[in-house]
Amino acid sequence: FPEEYDFKIFPNPASRDINIILPPDQITGSISIYDGYGRNIWSKNYGIYAGAVKVELKRELFSPGIYFLRVKTDKKMTVKRFLVQY
Repeated sequence: FPEEYDFKIFPNPASRDINIILPPDQITGSISIYDGYGRNIWSKNYGIYAGAVKVELKRELFSPGIYFLRVKTDKKMTVKRFLVQY
């Protein structure tokens, strides 16, 4: 199994814009968000970074509900749950 990848998502629950912060590392990978039905609703690939990566998502992109954020690299993968509310 791949190792877990530590990252932050806030606020959680989200009633305003959502921030994702990946720690400093020199990696390539992807960030994906899935709804409660397992449908991929947003994805982004990222390249090699020496510093932290910050992604800001507008709360308006999401209906209220439970979502799953997956961060995947060649050696690590982590899924975290977050809630969007009005």
